[in-house]
Amino acid sequence: MNKHLSLLIGSSLLAVSAMTMFADSASAKGNGKGNQNKNETVEQSSTVAASCTLSAFSGVTSCEGPFSGNNSNQSLDGLFDINWESGSFVSGEIKVDNGSKGSTGGFSFKSAKDQDKQSGTWELDKSITDKYQYGMFVVKAGNSFSSYFWDGLSTTGVWDTLGVTPNNGGSPDLSHFSFYGFGQRVVEPPTPTIPEPATVIGLLAVGGGIVASRRKKAQSA
Repeated sequence: MNKHLSLLIGSSLLAVSAMTMFADSASAKGNGKGNQNKNETVEQSSTVAASCTLSAFSGVTSCEGPFSGNNSNQSLDGLFDINWESGSFVSGEIKVDNGSKGSTGGFSFKSAKDQDKQSGTWELDKSITDKYQYGMFVVKAGNSFSSYFWDGLSTTGVWDTLGVTPNNGGSPDLSHFSFYGFGQRVVEPPTPTIPEPATVIGLLAVGGGIVASRRKKAQSA
């Protein structure tokens, strides 16, 4: 009897010891996993994505981006709620495929300096400004691009690659610069000039004087 009781007590102690070891092991794994998640969160929060900025561009009213990839091989329909490529009366892409300067189809740009491909000026001639009601600039640099909505009035302005995903923390060099036009420009007819009341009275007085003079001459003849 005592022998069986001793065996039973020994088995119970072994079971309790095994359960304690399992719980400690599970607890250690849980803490390790928790620390791993925390490290991932810190890494994600320390990575700041770029966003387009109007301070880097003039002659525009809003911007969208940056977007991954190349604007030249994907549809841009929907940007600023406009179908730039499948809509009616669109220009398609007017692209200057040079990082320093160039001109095509009424759109031209140049860098601030020969070796600087991160900022400069742009220009639109009358073949664009008199034709399209809306427009969009696209700056492609690095592995992404940003879009800027033309104000519809400016014919010159400045550009910068600040609004495109940074390349190792700095502004990437320009790859190409594009313009898209949409919608036929509506030119309002000039408003006729209405003479002031005083001017009308003066004209009537002059006219009346001429008529009276002619009558007087006719009577004396």
